[in-house]
Amino acid sequence: MDTIDRREDTPALRRQLASVLREQIEDGTWTPGDRLPSAAALAQGHGVSIDTAHAALNILQAEGLVHRVQRVGTIVTGDAPVRIEHIEGPCRIRVRMPTQPERSVLEVPPGVPLIEIARPGKDGEPVVESHLGHVTELEVS
Repeated sequence: MDTIDRREDTPALRRQLASVLREQIEDGTWTPGDRLPSAAALAQGHGVSIDTAHAALNILQAEGLVHRVQRVGTIVTGDAPVRIEHIEGPCRIRVRMPTQPERSVLEVPPGVPLIEIARPGKDGEPVVESHLGHVTELEVS
């Protein structure tokens, strides 16, 4: 949803704007640490009142997607949407901060750790199978 629908049978404008911003946060348009546009800019850009824009930002804050700092603005939190990875068989799992080249290649924002998954290789040494960013839960079987 990129636009605000003003028909009577649609959700309230504040919920629609919150949904637009939520989708942008979830798809990576806005990443942890980014400052969202001001309520005035959001209101102007989406054709709603400044009160509606404030209400939308309050919804996102209540959901934990952003935090608001007086005289600074609305900042996207480091909490990413839940992503569950299923892992089978023997493996080593290590959580670490990515190097700058890894951050660039894997598109991981600063401050977000990597989860490195390695399986035993033929010679017994671990072979890194994957690097995961934004994972909040792992299921190992």
